[in-house]
Amino acid sequence: MKKITVIVLFTCLLFSQLYSKPEISIKETTFDFGDILESNGKVHHKFFFTNIGDEPLKIKKVSSS
Repeated sequence: MKKITVIVLFTCLLFSQLYSKPEISIKETTFDFGDILESNGKVHHKFFFTNIGDEPLKIKKVSSS
């Protein structure tokens, strides 16, 4: 009986891990600064995002143009 319980528990755990994944919700994906003069100093913009999934979200690459 213990073997069956362990097998069922392990199977449930395995399937729950297969279907859980990170998901990202981003308010805006691009931002246009327009023309920037060096004499105006540094500029910045914040992008807000939320992990709406079940697992930790890892951001591996961010790029700018």
